[in-house]
Amino acid sequence: MKHFILTYTTDTKEKGSVYPQVKVLERGSHDLVLNQYNDKELPKEIRFPTFKLEYKAKLTDVLSSSVLGRSTNILASPSVVEVLSTFNLPKHQVFDTSVLNKKGERIPYKVIHQYFHSDADYIDYQRSQYFRITGYDFTVDPYTIKGEEVDVGSWEEIINITQSKKGSICGRSIYLKESDISYDAFLLRNPNAWVINEKVADKLNEKKITGIAMVPLRPGENFCEENIVTKAQKLIM
Repeated sequence: MKHFILTYTTDTKEKGSVYPQVKVLERGSHDLVLNQYNDKELPKEIRFPTFKLEYKAKLTDVLSSSVLGRSTNILASPSVVEVLSTFNLPKHQVFDTSVLNKKGERIPYKVIHQYFHSDADYIDYQRSQYFRITGYDFTVDPYTIKGEEVDVGSWEEIINITQSKKGSICGRSIYLKESDISYDAFLLRNPNAWVINEKVADKLNEKKITGIAMVPLRPGENFCEENIVTKAQKLIM
């Protein structure tokens, strides 16, 4: 089964020339620090704000927002939620919100809060290789990263390394446990990615969902030399 990273499109013809595409029109109870809920449910009474489309942005089914983060909380149209509801997903929550378009019309949108991470179950740490980044060499083009290879046997070991030593951990060669994957879409923390299988990808394409890029997640994919944004940019070159 093929897998893809579902992320925001970098195609300005589709999304407009500004990032993020929306701003917060009014403050809401989302002011509680969302990153405190990256791995747990949000309070059911939380009220997300109304968002407003930026002047140079275009309205797409998935919209980028600076207050929601990259993959844990997604601002999406009801069409996206409808597509995803037909597949086997981990525990998640869906909240109502809206987006004001350029005409001032209030368009119904949803916030998808994903808090169940599948690193421990779905990443093959025996085959995957990781690198601890301690710096960058910008004297060469393209720039190179400085650091060292690290042995990682579990998600907990990644946390221990980042807490005990300076620098961040990136996946130099990431492998999934293909035979263990039961969900059609799932969330990873390193790399920070929302992963979907080809069945979900096909349905998103069929429904012509806009605002997204689907980056192939190949066995041994390198996230040290190129981040997900760079990989998405290459799809439109």
